[in-house]
Amino acid sequence: TLTKLSASDKGNVGELFTIFYLNLQGHPAHQVPNRRPYDVAMEHNGRLIKIQVKTSTHKNHKKKNYNSGYVYSINRRSRITKNNKVFHYYENYHEFDCDIFAFVQPRLYKIAFFHIDQIDVKYRKVLKPDQFEEYSIDKALTYIKENP
Repeated sequence: TLTKLSASDKGNVGELFTIFYLNLQGHPAHQVPNRRPYDVAMEHNGRLIKIQVKTSTHKNHKKKNYNSGYVYSINRRSRITKNNKVFHYYENYHEFDCDIFAFVQPRLYKIAFFHIDQIDVKYRKVLKPDQFEEYSIDKALTYIKENP
């Protein structure tokens, strides 16, 4: 089951699902090597579109100040080495890191695509199951400027 996979394996499942979905929709896409600020490269109108994939299998229950939905972290873990010690920290994505976020829910077989300009929160995005259809890849691509 998905709950028994490591976080890295869940991420890989989300990336492969996103690539499969995009190619079915007629958008050529492929996985990129690790250590980049994006996971999937896609071509659109002759331009490289950088997609950061976030996969969630955890449904957040109704709590104080939370809507019930799937939770996606929208910052990345980075590391620096100083004096032979590794330090980890979290930082936000920037417009030059990626163009689009793909929020994947593998149990529902759904993906919501957001252009980075559509992200209105700093740390986490919560999506209800009925919201995924509102955010198609084609809608996210409307935010891409014609001349980069």
